[in-house]
Amino acid sequence: MGTKKRNLVNNIIAGISGFALFTSLFLTVIFCIGFNRSFYAWQYALGRTYETIGMSMGGLMRSTDALLDYIQNKRGDIIIRENVNGIEREIFNRRETLHMVDVKNLYINAMNLRNILLITSTSVIVILCLINRKA
Repeated sequence: MGTKKRNLVNNIIAGISGFALFTSLFLTVIFCIGFNRSFYAWQYALGRTYETIGMSMGGLMRSTDALLDYIQNKRGDIIIRENVNGIEREIFNRRETLHMVDVKNLYINAMNLRNILLITSTSVIVILCLINRKA
């Protein structure tokens, strides 16, 4: 293969690997922000969400923690009971629970994709650097 053609192929592979690396890092940032409990607490306090839905701030955060832990596969269910307007009840109804099964699967698949993209792109970039260093 000629030098020009090899350089073109290397550039295309490097570009695809760079895009895959960027995508994996982008997903990592989304996950870091999406699972930042402090952000939720700040937003709940800012909008006084706990008062709007008739819960204590602690109850709302416990519910949020349970939900986020479930999505991250750190908890087997999202069945949690809290006081809402003075009445203890389950926070998430059947429809919400079924929806969270889909969200959890989406999250797990996105994490797997992120990991595959990160490992593959990093490996390819290292290999390309090694090959081109010798050439």
